[in-house]
Amino acid sequence: MITSLGPAQFHLLLVGTLWTLALSTVGFLFGGLGGLAVALCRTRGLRALERFAAAFIEIFRGTPLLLQLFIVYYGIGLFNISVSPWIAVSIAFMLHASAVLGEIWRGSIESVPRGQTEAAKALGIHYWFRMRYIILPQALKIPLPATIGFLVQLIKGTSLAAIIGFTELSRTGTLLSNITYRPLLIYAIVGLIYFIVCWPLSRLGRAMERRLRSLYRAISRTLHCVTHEMGFARAVADRVVFMADGEIVEEASPEQFFSAPTHKRTQAFLGQLLVHWKSPK
Repeated sequence: MITSLGPAQFHLLLVGTLWTLALSTVGFLFGGLGGLAVALCRTRGLRALERFAAAFIEIFRGTPLLLQLFIVYYGIGLFNISVSPWIAVSIAFMLHASAVLGEIWRGSIESVPRGQTEAAKALGIHYWFRMRYIILPQALKIPLPATIGFLVQLIKGTSLAAIIGFTELSRTGTLLSNITYRPLLIYAIVGLIYFIVCWPLSRLGRAMERRLRSLYRAISRTLHCVTHEMGFARAVADRVVFMADGEIVEEASPEQFFSAPTHKRTQAFLGQLLVHWKSPK
């Protein structure tokens, strides 16, 4: 019987911590890709895709993660497919993260003013170009604090993987507790490790939230912004791109664009605006 903690026991805790971090990383990264796909399906405007994505989100957000682990691990076995606990928990965490992040990012995409999308459509910018260069650069900055908060939850949620035999930090602590008969000390160390991993992320999330609030105007200057408000463009833009029929007609600094445009279509467009501004209300 081992009643003391030595280098071998701390090595086991370190290995368990590394497995916890590996599972969190895999679940978060692949779940992020899936979450982005789910968010795009929810905002695509196609009813079938929206309903499928909504059902996916409701299923995985409305059921416990522990139940999802059981279903994935034992459900795959029904097809006579042998799967290791590592693969099973990775799939379950990926699906769970896809649903949660998909809903978070769906809300952020819809929070971008509709005028951005409407102006892009009026200029003939197709969907993928519009999302890549106009909507997503704005939308994905908004939920960063919530995304980091979910990552903290995901790291702590890895403790549930022990239920199907995956040896991560919590299960390692349980095994050492059974060996040393010192559960209070073992679980205090395990809790301290979780705190050391999660506390900096929580602090980072709060710091990013404060920074986003204070620097929102500065951040907006770095984005691709589609607008028909020429006064706004002249005031905040570093570069002005004039598009028509889905093609770039002219690109210049705000001073050159509004004072000395070179293309005839730009001159005609600005001339019409000038007439409109001077016309009596």
